[in-house]
Amino acid sequence: LGQKGKALDAYERALAISPRDKDIRWNLEMLRSVLADRIEAPSDNPVFFWGRKAADTFAINEISILLSALLLLFLAFATLNFIFPRTKPWTGFFQFLTVAALVACAALFILKWAEDKGPRVVVLDKEVYAHYGPSNKETNAFLLHEGAEGKVLDETPEWFYIVLKNKNSGWIPKSSCETV
Repeated sequence: LGQKGKALDAYERALAISPRDKDIRWNLEMLRSVLADRIEAPSDNPVFFWGRKAADTFAINEISILLSALLLLFLAFATLNFIFPRTKPWTGFFQFLTVAALVACAALFILKWAEDKGPRVVVLDKEVYAHYGPSNKETNAFLLHEGAEGKVLDETPEWFYIVLKNKNSGWIPKSSCETV
């Protein structure tokens, strides 16, 4: 229908529900390739890059369940070692692996939570200027096109203060965007 902003919003919502669906990811990539604004994040170091890739593979609820299961497994090993001290030589290795997995899962949870906290918006209007203040009388900061995405940092009754992946920030009217 030519409504790229609404389509992007719908795909983002679908991806939050089913993060490993290949069709959703492919459609989202195709849609992003035809958007006017290609806002890229500054390059991360490889650890954060691969950490974010891994975190994007899972929903935050799935990571929470895995984190809880690993914590229970660790507590089970600790209890077993406390009640039966003779089992420590063979359970110690598994307890170490559980702690390593627990730390890795906690890191994924923190990355995913930092990414998901706070609302995000998608621009629905063909063009909208971001301003330096929450008013049309303020100076224009930059121009956004339909489908541009930003994270909401603040809001007034009629304006969102957003930050883009490239760290540009400005105020846009609420009427020109949709919250994901």
